[in-house]
Amino acid sequence: MRVRSLVTLGTGAALGAGVMYLLDPDHGPERRREARRSALREARRGAVRVAVRAAERAEEVATAAVAGYVEARGVAGEAR
Repeated sequence: MRVRSLVTLGTGAALGAGVMYLLDPDHGPERRREARRSALREARRGAVRVAVRAAERAEEVATAAVAGYVEARGVAGEAR
């Protein structure tokens, strides 16, 4: 068998097992609920990380802008 065929077979088997696990009539609703909660929890964590990084970057840009303004005003003040 070719490697590509084995990868395809393995992927199909894994997907099928995952679907069976989540659609199990006895425990499936609990598993889906937990998977949903876990996904939302991770999405929130990711959103917080992005927001913190954006705030840090905004602070860096504002500091650079102020420094540039002060430098430009200092040079312009000396030229007078």
